[in-house]
Amino acid sequence: MPTESFLNPETREPFKTLEEITRQSKVSRAVAFEYLLQASLASFAAETMEPEYMEAIKAHTKGKKGERGVDLFGVFFGQVVNIINYTRNHKLYPQ
Repeated sequence: MPTESFLNPETREPFKTLEEITRQSKVSRAVAFEYLLQASLASFAAETMEPEYMEAIKAHTKGKKGERGVDLFGVFFGQVVNIINYTRNHKLYPQ
């Protein structure tokens, strides 16, 4: 991804993680991001959206543990949460 695509320096790490998910899962960036969002939403719904969660991660479970795209879903989500906390705590963007 070209560096000019980064509007905020805080987003570099999640974008790197997203790129790694796309590489490991052999899907496009758009598909990987869509599945990340679906899996995140389903995980917040706990067991009420189990089929949706399983569908979202299906394309990302091939390979050995630690080398699958799904292994980075939590990393990506944690990075996004950290950015949200950082920007709120440092009042970088108006609320």
